[in-house]
Amino acid sequence: MPFRRTGNQPAMNYRACFFLNHELAFTHNLNENWMAAGSSPTPSGKDGTVQTTTRPQRKNGGRATLKDIAEATGWSVNTISAVLNERRTKARVSEKTRQTIQEVARSLGYRRNTAASLLAGGRTRTLGVLLDTLANNFGAPLAEAFESEAAAKGYQCFLGCTRFDGFRKLDYIERFLSHNVEGLLLIGVWLDPEVEVALNSVLSTNTPLVTVDLPWADHDVPLICGNHYMGGKILARHLLKTGHRDILYLCPPDTLHLSSIRERIRGMSSAVEEQACPETVFRIIETPGKSLEDVEVALNPHLLRENWPSVIAAGHDLHAFRVIEVLKTRGLRVPEDIAVVGYDDIQHELLWSLGVESSQVLPIPIPITTVRQPVREMGREAARLLIDRIEKGQQSGGYQVMIDVELVVRSSCSLPEWAHSPAQCLTG
Repeated sequence: MPFRRTGNQPAMNYRACFFLNHELAFTHNLNENWMAAGSSPTPSGKDGTVQTTTRPQRKNGGRATLKDIAEATGWSVNTISAVLNERRTKARVSEKTRQTIQEVARSLGYRRNTAASLLAGGRTRTLGVLLDTLANNFGAPLAEAFESEAAAKGYQCFLGCTRFDGFRKLDYIERFLSHNVEGLLLIGVWLDPEVEVALNSVLSTNTPLVTVDLPWADHDVPLICGNHYMGGKILARHLLKTGHRDILYLCPPDTLHLSSIRERIRGMSSAVEEQACPETVFRIIETPGKSLEDVEVALNPHLLRENWPSVIAAGHDLHAFRVIEVLKTRGLRVPEDIAVVGYDDIQHELLWSLGVESSQVLPIPIPITTVRQPVREMGREAARLLIDRIEKGQQSGGYQVMIDVELVVRSSCSLPEWAHSPAQCLTG
């Protein structure tokens, strides 16, 4: 399904991205201006100097070959091949000469034959990107930033969207390997048993691998993630400073085992302990599912008047929106009766992609206080790390790159009137 642009949403950059659905398909770069017929620069000799002459012509009007470019430039076929196929062992060619060869290749309409290049020991300069869904404001912008950084470094991307299907993950990984990707990125991909087998085969081929958000436990694979401990701590500190003394943390289903959620809870617990106020309560519950009804079932025991928390901290912003809807059905206002906070700041991504500045134009019930994850910076850093490992031939070495997160205070976290207390506690 092609992407459609609506409203004043800026066009997304998919110039070198391969999208995988049922079959691999190449999306052409519609923004690329290949040199048109007419006059074009060609070199006057091996010194690499360029003058404007008539465009070089292909022989027999067929597909341009390395030999055509060699005859037009005066350089050997081996030199032309080394420049255009970007072999790992690069020929000693000056940057000026390299640019000249590339310009003549474009003017002749040269297109690289990837299959032939592989047979000759060349490179694919392709990367595989595997994620569970594009229908959220975490994976999609992260993948876009990764592709943009990779394209700037001369790489193309295969994108596989698994829709949380373990066998689709396995299928995509096999396809990536069959297309000789030089590196693989996993964005928040949960490791099903069949995926474990497939990824072990990736490592056995010495293909560099990087994960984002979720670590691959017991394997020597680098991880890019936000600083979740820091996120939980700065959020809890702000709530305590605001006066909240009863914090209910609401986990999305089946997430308590995830390191990201555990670290956020650890950070919040640490802030509560540092506050040194014995009356502060920090409760943790988990919803049985993702639906509005599941959130309501989880919250019901805690919405009795004598058991109200002063604030509900949702595991992510979408969960926070569901909490607000449940409170609304009970006739409870946010934040006048119960405050609500989230995590990830998808509001920022929504506003950024729509090119607007005010959350009032969006169907968001109330601007939510949250912790912003720098998803685009995480995507760029993942591309830099993966490509660096490819270029330097580093296939092993597991470590974490944690990127600082940011507290974003909006109107949803004010202390309810009923919760005001004269108690004085340290809020650090």
